[in-house]
Amino acid sequence: MLLTFPLIVLARVLREFIRKLSKKSQDQLAGANVIVEETLQSISVLNRSQMSLFEVVRYRKSLTEVVNTAVHAAKYRGLFISFSIFALFLVGIVWG
Repeated sequence: MLLTFPLIVLARVLREFIRKLSKKSQDQLAGANVIVEETLQSISVLNRSQMSLFEVVRYRKSLTEVVNTAVHAAKYRGLFISFSIFALFLVGIVWG
């Protein structure tokens, strides 16, 4: 019975951390979409000024950040799921 309280607290802490990472990933993806929108709206200016390479690099950098954050969040999400399954197994052994 006393063993379940720390497990619940740890699960909540992991859940909040994962939620923050997911929100950060969504915000970064929105930023990448802004870059695409700006580029598409000014496509004629970009063609004349040869700034298209700059925009490609800018978008690639933005997407790399999104992917890195998403992979980081996925690792913690997997840890959380594994922890939850282990905790349920442990509680089942103690109470069952």
